[in-house]
Amino acid sequence: MEKWTRRDYLSWLYPKVKFSSYAFILMAICSNHHWILLVASVSKKTVLVLDPLGHQHPDIEHKWRKYMYTRERYIPEGLEKWSSDHQAVSRQREGNSCGVFVLMYAEAILCNVNVQIMRQCRVARYRRSMMPIITKWKQVIVAFVIVSIIFGLHSSYWVQTDASIKRKTSFENTSCRLDPIVVRPESITLKMPPELEKVVPLWPNTRADRCIGNIKAKPMRKFSSNKYHSLYKCVERNILMRAMRDNSFKMLDRSINHAYFKDLKKKQGVTIIEIGGYLGVLLPKLVEATGTKQYVALEPVPSFYQQLSKKIEDLSLQSRVTTYNFGLAKSKKELHISIRKDATSLLKDDEREGVQTEAIKIYKVIDFFVQIGLGCNSLNLLTINCEGCEFDVIEILTSTSLIDNIDFIQFQPHLTVFDDDQKYICMYCRIRELLARTHEIAYDYPHVWETWKRKGIS
Repeated sequence: MEKWTRRDYLSWLYPKVKFSSYAFILMAICSNHHWILLVASVSKKTVLVLDPLGHQHPDIEHKWRKYMYTRERYIPEGLEKWSSDHQAVSRQREGNSCGVFVLMYAEAILCNVNVQIMRQCRVARYRRSMMPIITKWKQVIVAFVIVSIIFGLHSSYWVQTDASIKRKTSFENTSCRLDPIVVRPESITLKMPPELEKVVPLWPNTRADRCIGNIKAKPMRKFSSNKYHSLYKCVERNILMRAMRDNSFKMLDRSINHAYFKDLKKKQGVTIIEIGGYLGVLLPKLVEATGTKQYVALEPVPSFYQQLSKKIEDLSLQSRVTTYNFGLAKSKKELHISIRKDATSLLKDDEREGVQTEAIKIYKVIDFFVQIGLGCNSLNLLTINCEGCEFDVIEILTSTSLIDNIDFIQFQPHLTVFDDDQKYICMYCRIRELLARTHEIAYDYPHVWETWKRKGIS
């Protein structure tokens, strides 16, 4: 319930559970030290909250409807629409029996009898028979959403070891073993390749040597136990990542990656950086939607870069758009890359005979953003669609103070470029946790497109 209050309806989706195969879904909720029972009738698609004090809870019923609507997007079962129901109850007459009443209400519901027969006179005997009743109905979904420290979920749900963090649940085979992200202060420097020295700062009257002092490496912080809990809940939530991606494509508003930012047009001097310009598909749409006159696009593949440059010229956008023929990663490198049209990726090689390759240049993420002048300015939008490099870019930015200077970060996660699904989902969930330190979700089509908005901006 705490997550629902924060409008987080993606946690606890139970992707392996078919809700439609059950008659009821019962959820015991402890709120302000008082137990109540949410009852969802699957066959009738109705929801009600039974409170031993007789209070109504339309807010909780509304949260249930939002949760089920969200779940339906990723796990379709025809259960997206629910209506409210009402049921009179016998009330508790003492201050410590609300939990017993919730169990008695649950048994009455499952036995198809009126819940009003469960009265205070039955409480003492019922206390002695709680455990047999709980086990008797174990085939029914009972999802406990507990906002109470007594159960210690946040402290005992995860166990940290030197090698990894492992779940203490049925999801035992998942263990995220990822290299630490470290940006050392000495790596934030003006000493960089000659090609990067030619990069022109995006903002007028900005010089890299005057901005570099504002850029600080953030100390490498381990996730707290709560954050590890959140990380692994993200992993569990995305077990069916390919099905979620397919469903996101079905639900996708194809204009979202540019239309969402139309309000930027009201601002003066809008600045945008696109990593992975490809053939210029998104670029003109963003220019039109935002009215920006300061747009930088990076495209490392020479043949794609030539077509991108020609499109900018054909659209007469040379005065608004600056392009660079290189890509970004954690480290500088030069390599030959297999050309796969819009699926060309640094992470996916193809050594088959006859496959076209091109030589590309990759420079360090931190060096580019130092030179572009981000240390002294705020960037309105960073949009990333680079077939896997999004992880390097976001991990480095979140490890420095540069992340604090970016209003919106839009990126397309690419699970198809990873041979190891587990590595992908661990990296995906880690960058979401890192982004959550400074930003919040603006829109989200899992594994297709998502945007994060800096906390505190309207």
